[in-house]
Amino acid sequence: MQHHGRVKKATARAGGERRSPAHPLARFVRTASCLLAAAFVLLIHVLTLAPTVTGEDSGELIAAAYQFGVPHPPGYPLWTILCGIWLHVLPFGNIAWRANLFSAACTAAAVFILAAVLRRMGFRPLASCAAAAVAGLTAAVWSQSVITEVYALNLLMIALLMWLVVRWHQDRQRQWLVWAALVVGLGMCNHHTMGLAALGLALWAVAREPNILKDVRLLVRCVIALALGLAPHVYLLWAARRNMPVNWGETTTLAALWEHVGRSQYKSKTSVDAPIDMTLGLLLGRLFYAVRWLTTQFTPILIPLIAAGFIWLYRRRVRRPLFWLVVMMWACGSALFCYLEGPRLDRQDEFVHKVFHTPMALVFAIPLAAGLHWGLTSMRALRGRLRPIPVALFSLVAAMGVVAAPLLAHWRENNMRHYWYASDHARNMLACMQPNSIIFPSGDHNTFPLIYLIHVEGFRPDVTIADKYGYVDPPLYADMPDSPGKPRTLDEREAIEKWV
Repeated sequence: MQHHGRVKKATARAGGERRSPAHPLARFVRTASCLLAAAFVLLIHVLTLAPTVTGEDSGELIAAAYQFGVPHPPGYPLWTILCGIWLHVLPFGNIAWRANLFSAACTAAAVFILAAVLRRMGFRPLASCAAAAVAGLTAAVWSQSVITEVYALNLLMIALLMWLVVRWHQDRQRQWLVWAALVVGLGMCNHHTMGLAALGLALWAVAREPNILKDVRLLVRCVIALALGLAPHVYLLWAARRNMPVNWGETTTLAALWEHVGRSQYKSKTSVDAPIDMTLGLLLGRLFYAVRWLTTQFTPILIPLIAAGFIWLYRRRVRRPLFWLVVMMWACGSALFCYLEGPRLDRQDEFVHKVFHTPMALVFAIPLAAGLHWGLTSMRALRGRLRPIPVALFSLVAAMGVVAAPLLAHWRENNMRHYWYASDHARNMLACMQPNSIIFPSGDHNTFPLIYLIHVEGFRPDVTIADKYGYVDPPLYADMPDSPGKPRTLDEREAIEKWV
């Protein structure tokens, strides 16, 4: 009886509803509703999926995964392994299309888990599924789900982490925290923004139960699980020794691995500029940017519903922990990037950094589900005046309208179904080159589609891309007199290029 009371109290604190063990049919219906939301998002993404290689990192990532090589820093070993297996197991479609489909599948899986998380938080099935589907159709998430990128898998790992932490908070079984630590480690093998989401969830968990910091055995188990989650980084050591066409950073030693995973090749603005004087005006500018980003992603139509959900979560004592969960994850997910973005935030910065905020789509699905839940629950009062069927029908229409808002708003900008530009441009460049040419492309948008065509599709394998990695490939100047080795300065790079 005492254990039952503790579990009931913990469930209430989590903002969920205490439910007796569900009938198998009820469990099936709940699972089916989550699958329906995920299937709908997957259908939309497949309909707008890019048919071949696109710009940005697509071509280089596809080549690295297909040949199990090493992509650009930090190496993304988890994504490379999983996508590589996916490319070789899937029996249809060209290689680039398969890789694009992997992104869509990861987002759909994240939507499924998010819907399950929202259901565990006690929101109505319609509210949970609609909010999860909206998260998968926000502008930034959608844009990364129809091309080859690592952010869809990042969403999947963060959604899984949220499910584990919420599961722990409801039954206080601490093995869920150990599994969560393992997922954090695995997620860090894909994208480092997992650490920001994990920080927000960790702070929330400690605030709800400070005693977990005194459980030494639990902390040791979590550290071991975290270390095991980081183990896929060993893949980079193995892959670099295979000397595949995409072998960024030559991570054959622990020092080179550390340098690659730590992104030392890239220097943020804050690492080269003077310390930033974060004035009140800059902070307000960052806040305005965050609100504008949120409005753009969820559309202005849904912002009042999200705001109403925030207010409802805070005013209901049993739901208030969810309010603070959203606040902590938003703060941790945004604070670092507000610093890294430097004192000036122009349009180019916003375009480049928008993908780093994609986990916020999962976070703000919580107040969206709360607002929709509150609205649907309030409609129960109409049952005394109207028949249940019209009320249920109106609820379904309302949920469909919520999903339709981002679907209609973002379809045109994210419809990549007819996008052939990067492939055609790269193919035309290669087609007009002399045999056995060496090319120095300028920028990732030129370089990475070439990598895909040459090393995956086998088009013009006689052409050598000199600077696939942002610097000249070392074997091309191995016999250069007074070779500086791996270039560390712009002068060294220019000298190498001139010699080649």
